[in-house]
Amino acid sequence: MSQDYKEYTFKYKDHIETIKHSDSATTDYDLTGQIIWPASEALAMYIIDHPDEFADKTVLELGAGAGLTGIVCSKYSKSVFITDGNDLVVDLLSLNTSSV
Repeated sequence: MSQDYKEYTFKYKDHIETIKHSDSATTDYDLTGQIIWPASEALAMYIIDHPDEFADKTVLELGAGAGLTGIVCSKYSKSVFITDGNDLVVDLLSLNTSSV
């Protein structure tokens, strides 16, 4: 199934990250991971504000959705494993992390 994604640009302080996402999600197909949740923006801001908490750490993100927080965290940590339970969302994650 081909998906038309839109671009979303997260800007906070000197950090800019552009990722693909969907404007619509449905729980019918468990595709809520295709949208950018406000909690992912808040967590990304926290990571940027507290980089020492992630330095030299290996991070596992469960249910990463579009991947914003994991991608941001990858700039500050030793390594990040970004996961999701839905194959379509994993495809979106692969698209978003291909240039990281």
